[in-house]
Amino acid sequence: MEISSHPLGAFVSTGKSCIAPQDCDFLGTKAAQMAIDANISLTDAVVKTASSKPGLNNTHIQNICWVANNEYFRKVARAREDAGEDLTFQFALADPPEVVKMIGALAEPKVAHIDHPDYSMTPAQLLGKESSGGSLGADLGGGTPPSEKRSAIDEVGELRETTQRAAQQALDKLSMHEEHISRLETLLYEQVKEAALSNVPLGHITHLLCQHKEGYSGASQELSKVAHQMAYESPILCHAFSKTAEAVPKGRADLSHPIYETYNDLRILRKQAGQLSNLYKVAQSEASYALQAEQELVHQAIQRGELVLSPETAMQRARGL
Repeated sequence: MEISSHPLGAFVSTGKSCIAPQDCDFLGTKAAQMAIDANISLTDAVVKTASSKPGLNNTHIQNICWVANNEYFRKVARAREDAGEDLTFQFALADPPEVVKMIGALAEPKVAHIDHPDYSMTPAQLLGKESSGGSLGADLGGGTPPSEKRSAIDEVGELRETTQRAAQQALDKLSMHEEHISRLETLLYEQVKEAALSNVPLGHITHLLCQHKEGYSGASQELSKVAHQMAYESPILCHAFSKTAEAVPKGRADLSHPIYETYNDLRILRKQAGQLSNLYKVAQSEASYALQAEQELVHQAIQRGELVLSPETAMQRARGL
């Protein structure tokens, strides 16, 4: 995604506690992209992005939601058009009252019930103010020591590095989980195959695994994989084993059975792997936005003559490398 205007203009000139119109545009656009990348609701995406910005009030939240909803529609519609798909689709809009409620529950940041004059204007009026040389131009134009602008580059660079590390850590843990999942799948197959060779009915194993909280759906998912592998490696055994599926077990299922323990561990790891995958997508999206913001800050500083280095060298110098 391209950044058409400086998303951190007010931050560069007055510090990170200031909330400017372009900040709301940036957070809204960021939330829309996060909702797409991480496959989460727009409301949840706005909560995640807005929670990182202290000092937001109810009107800020409303404008962020407005931008997020419109950006999400624009991006999804463009993607569907490029793919030759129907442009008619439905999605749940980011709900400002719900966002305020959820952020309030997080305790940080606290949402202030204070209105700034800028936010009595419509988004179109805000854009008009920017294009006519309003607050954004003044913020970037001068009067702020170069050291403060370079400090902004430094802070955004640190944010990028933090989110990149978080994404890498999530990816590393996901890789470890997938390796462990593969080992447990092999173990479960060997255990079920051994049970089949010992004339344990398939119905007894199915009944055992169905005691898990995921019920029949989870048991059938794992046993289907086992059956496919068994049919490929031992078709005669698989055929005979499948005929015992209707056998009714007697007594209570033994949840300490090795097959059940392996199955339970496997389902837990699958759930954790899904969570890590979502975490990786969110962190990767955050890192991408931070990198774009960092590059834009450096580019504008060079254009204003405050930095005469190449963008790569300037960003390295700004981070003290």
